[in-house]
Amino acid sequence: MARPQKNIKIDQLVAVLRDCFQKVKDPRPGYKIISLDDFLMSAYAIFSLKYPSLLRFDEHSKEDLGKNIKALFNIDNIPSDTHLRDIMDEVNPKQLRSIFTSLFSEVQKTKILSNYEFIDVEGQNHYLISIDGTGYFSSNKISCDQCIRYHDYEGATKELRFGHNVLAASMVHPKRREVFSFFPEPIVLQDGVTKNDCELNAFKRFVADFRREHHKLRAVFVLDALYTSTPVIKLLKTHKIPFIINVKTTMDLLMSQVKQEKLSGTTGSLVEVEYRGTKIIKKIERVYQFSNDMRLFQLKDSEKANFVECQETVSWTDKDGTEKRDKKTYTWITDIWVTKENVKTIAEGGRARWKIENETFNTLKNQGYYLEHNFGHGDKNLSVNMVTMMFTAFLIDQIQQACCQTFKKAFDRMGERPSYFWEKVLSIFKMCYVDSWEMIFTAISEKKLATFSSS
Repeated sequence: MARPQKNIKIDQLVAVLRDCFQKVKDPRPGYKIISLDDFLMSAYAIFSLKYPSLLRFDEHSKEDLGKNIKALFNIDNIPSDTHLRDIMDEVNPKQLRSIFTSLFSEVQKTKILSNYEFIDVEGQNHYLISIDGTGYFSSNKISCDQCIRYHDYEGATKELRFGHNVLAASMVHPKRREVFSFFPEPIVLQDGVTKNDCELNAFKRFVADFRREHHKLRAVFVLDALYTSTPVIKLLKTHKIPFIINVKTTMDLLMSQVKQEKLSGTTGSLVEVEYRGTKIIKKIERVYQFSNDMRLFQLKDSEKANFVECQETVSWTDKDGTEKRDKKTYTWITDIWVTKENVKTIAEGGRARWKIENETFNTLKNQGYYLEHNFGHGDKNLSVNMVTMMFTAFLIDQIQQACCQTFKKAFDRMGERPSYFWEKVLSIFKMCYVDSWEMIFTAISEKKLATFSSS
């Protein structure tokens, strides 16, 4: 058996991308001056280099900077921004799915996934996958055939708006900052359907595709309260996917059963206390309580699940001598049988759901990827394809951060703001001729810009 890889370098990942792109069906008939994989690689390069617009990328590609883009992304011909939009609008988004399965296969060849094993379910280690939806485009003027239509009410006025949303899923771990995203499921108007698409419908499509593409991957889905429903729970059980779902305390039947168990003293419990801080020391007390085999709904054949509650109380004395106290309660349902040995782990998994917001959506929106910027809307698939290329760049960056020591050293040197790192990468692109990504990352980590010949 071959030894697992220790490092994955970006050249290796770009080669995987190129192979995937060459398998995408070209929507154009006849002879083409620019190959389709050059269009797709150019679209990826925009998000890899964190350009704020296609126009800026087009301007730089026509300058000396274009030599660097061609060399590092293995592009023969860089299309203009208009030409890129036209062709990307025609590409079938489903044909881009192999990008994510191929890149994830590269991660599986390393030892890194052992760090993401989170919980033992029936004797097998499982990973956490956090899932949620977000919007990335909204307009009262620009629309396409796939746009969701909705009305925005402001006061007495009603305005028709058009938008695009996406359902995203990332493999997460409470103690790891890197996440690995799967193919983002578009929430768009489906072909031949007049009714709006929604997050739950997108989730159903995602589950079927996920299990088909990753049929051996042992995963626990972590979801918000929107997914507390019989159809969702049955779907997950059908596909043999364990779940941890945030649940609201307004579920009367469930909460009345939990209350009755608490009164009778049959609820399982665990208490832990920890202290944090140096000058101001905070005492954190967590009380875990759990009940198994709870009915969720009034129907006789109602699904059952196990209930977990975490009451967290933080107390401290501030610099003025004032006693402070903050108390929060978190609640979940799960199909994993809860015990004193695993209740804390289940609660940590439930709270890790926020990593889809913090490490995925927040990074894409505020750390240089410009998720909510309109990179082109088109008439067919442009908007969906461009956001897919953005998620592709994000996944490759996360793989580099987790699996490439040279990248990690350069990235960490720039501090907590990823945008600073990408600004430095782009600045090197603008002022120097570069031969490899390795030279760029080494220059940032070791302050050796002089190793480049000035352009």
